[in-house]
Amino acid sequence: MKRILLLFPLLMCLCSCTPSTPDYYHHAQLYLGNGDYESAALLFTQLGEYEDAADYALYCAALNALKHDQLALARANMELVAPFKSSQRYLRYIAAREAEANGNLEEALGFFRSLGSFEDSLTHVQSLQEAIPQRDLAHARALMGADRWEQALAVLEALNGYGESAELAERCREEITRSAYDQAMQLYESGQYAQAMAAFEALGDVLDAPARARMCRGAMYDQLEEDYAAASLSTAQELMDRYAEMEDYFDSPLRLRDLQQHYAANLRLAAAAHARPYVSFGTSGDAPLLWRVSMVEGSQATLLCQSSLRPATITDLSYPFTPDEEAAIVLFEHPRLVIDLDRYAFTQGNGTPADPFR
Repeated sequence: MKRILLLFPLLMCLCSCTPSTPDYYHHAQLYLGNGDYESAALLFTQLGEYEDAADYALYCAALNALKHDQLALARANMELVAPFKSSQRYLRYIAAREAEANGNLEEALGFFRSLGSFEDSLTHVQSLQEAIPQRDLAHARALMGADRWEQALAVLEALNGYGESAELAERCREEITRSAYDQAMQLYESGQYAQAMAAFEALGDVLDAPARARMCRGAMYDQLEEDYAAASLSTAQELMDRYAEMEDYFDSPLRLRDLQQHYAANLRLAAAAHARPYVSFGTSGDAPLLWRVSMVEGSQATLLCQSSLRPATITDLSYPFTPDEEAAIVLFEHPRLVIDLDRYAFTQGNGTPADPFR
């Protein structure tokens, strides 16, 4: 009806006289003000370069494209005339509409909020404030359906109690706890007792986690004793470290002392073999014998005597050689010994660890 009323004066004018350029410009403005952007654009286009008619023509064409949700065309025309009239605000409004159409709801909400009451921005703000948490709830449900409980929980906690987010978050926590418990049990069943104990302790008081943690510690004690019975040079350091860590185990101090007495010096010898250290080992009469470590392979250390001796003068090697090994040793002026560091510990006579290095 409004468009008919606006067109009536123009038709009367056209019938009675030849309209002037200012009349066309004035009526084009009326069409623009009445929201008939298509008619306004047509009239402004016919006015050519009259005043700012060319800018108005693009401006009205952009508004008409926006009215019909042709966002790309609306943006292109607005960019051509910016900063004419409200083109800058419309460009921001178009960016908001594009972000919303592409699913970037948070970005769109920010744009619309910055526009205040421009166009229908307030309506979009209200709509997006409802759509965003609904979208997040749907996303969280999809994550839960895929057993991605930690990610779902993060989404739900960010909703701050919106809708059913609190109930769903609690279910996620229960599933996360159950999954962690099952993983701890798998570690225990595979013999990884230390890792299993840490996993159970991390669960706190839920389910029977405290009792399971104690069960793991008991299994660690049993495993330690088995490994102690089979100790060797290659496992001694790791065993000593484990006993030192498990100081609450009743036998830890005793086991640690026994391992140190038997293996501490041997481990130093093996570790320093590349530097060709010297050790004091055995006696010739009352004089200690000095040996150079020529090689260590595994637990076997090869020692070369540095003293020039008659074989018969070697009186004490304190090593459990076989008769054949002893016979071979005394055949040379500079004996060569192969010592098994698992069988023999370099210790002093009083049983305390020795420091054989020279």
